[in-house]
This record gives sequence, C-alpha cells and structure tokens, in this order.
Amino acid sequence: MTGTSQLSPHHEMPRSFTIDCDGETLSCAAIEPLRTPTNPRTPLAAVVLHGAGTSDKTRHTALMADFAARGHHALACDFSGHGNSTGQLGELSLQRRFRQARAVIDHCVPAGSSLALIGFSMSGQTVADHRLGSWLADNSVPRSRFVAAVLRGTPYERTPPPPRLG
Repeated sequence: MTGTSQLSPHHEMPRSFTIDCDGETLSCAAIEPLRTPTNPRTPLAAVVLHGAGTSDKTRHTALMADFAARGHHALACDFSGHGNSTGQLGELSLQRRFRQARAVIDHCVPAGSSLALIGFSMSGQTVADHRLGSWLADNSVPRSRFVAAVLRGTPYERTPPPPRLG
C-alpha cells in the first residue's frame, strides 16, 4: 500500500536557513521534534542527503517530518549547484559533498545527539565517507552513536503504520 508524502498535520513546514561552506551558500531545512511529556528529550538527529542530478532537499520533506514526529531533529540541505544553494552543478565533487555535509552536521546537529546520516543515491558515498572518517579521526563526528543508511530508488513515501495487536 502506498501512502502520501504530505506532512503530518501536527508539523509545521520546515524552517529554512542557510550556512556558508566551501565558498558556497547552502540552503538548508530543519524540522524540530515534537516535545511531549512522553518525549521530553531529543536522542537523535537525522541528516538526510539528496542524490545527484536534479534532486534537492524538498524530495525528503515527508521523511524529515516522520523523524520529527518520532521525537528527532530532522535536517537536510541542498548541495551546491542544487535547489536553492549557490554554485554550479558541474563543480560539485564527492570531496565537496563530504565537506558540505560535514558543515551541516557540525553547524546543525545538537551537542549530545546521536547522528543518523541518510544518503540517497550518490549521497550513499558521502555517508560511507563520513562513516569511515568517524573511525579514522578522533574528532570526526563526535556523537555517542552514528547510524548510517544508504538508500536507492524512489523518494520516501509515508505508509500507514501496521495495526497494533492486543
């Protein structure tokens, strides 16, 4: 069953902001988690990285909203040459994607949060590079836990949760 990719009615639209990195201005978006008496803290920050070509951060708004609905920070950016970021697509390399993703993590992930770095398509390499870097450098991705996911295929679509038993 295929769901919709619309935002939950309990979430506001992503907050837009920019950060400067690598000689470019990166367009970013964040959705803050819902805080309720049963969810008083934020244990995870999910950073969602889009693929190459004409992809941008807006393809992953529904995924970000679902992370936020579960009590986690959700972040995404347009790499240079994509979406609303400055730069030329032809100048983007894997090294620049790495530096730009790292800048988003360093600038936006709350201290003490665990990190879930999620890459679609070409960003799978960026996720792998960050995972390797976290093993090689003492100060790389200083988080208590690092979760990496590499995804291919169609954009995320929300599906209804399965019914609860009992």
